[in-house]
Amino acid sequence: MVVNLLGSVFFLMAIAALYHVTGTLEMQDIAARGALVVPNSRILIAALIFVAFSVKLGLFPFHFWLPAVYTGTRPAVAAILSGALANIGSYGLLRFGGDMLTGELQLGSAALLVLGTASIIYGALQAISRHAPSEVLAYSSIGQVGYIMIALAVGGTWGTRQRCSMRW
Repeated sequence: MVVNLLGSVFFLMAIAALYHVTGTLEMQDIAARGALVVPNSRILIAALIFVAFSVKLGLFPFHFWLPAVYTGTRPAVAAILSGALANIGSYGLLRFGGDMLTGELQLGSAALLVLGTASIIYGALQAISRHAPSEVLAYSSIGQVGYIMIALAVGGTWGTRQRCSMRW
């Protein structure tokens, strides 16, 4: 609960900063006025949003809370947590990074690729070394978040919007 609250505090600081520099909380207006904002302010706000949602997602290296919570709860609660937190964090990063702070997302795409890859590798290695199903789920969730980060880093129609149609 404390870690989730910490992520919410970072997110609240980012939203307050967005309001301070743009004068609005409407997402379309923020995206339109974002080009007029000083680049350093946009980068700081984007970093706050990234940290806030990375904590909620459990992305490596912000994953420290996730295994303890997943192994300490009942399996049904862990399943709800894994789906809900992944959806909240992913949607937040896609909405803010993909729609409003696209330049900053492109600027940080290399870092997202590195963190996503590290999360995939770390989560997979830890998951295969565990014996309890709840621990496997916890570390597997860390790895799955890495795939979301890589898609976000790739961006554009390939990473976030286009559906690939495969013919068999």
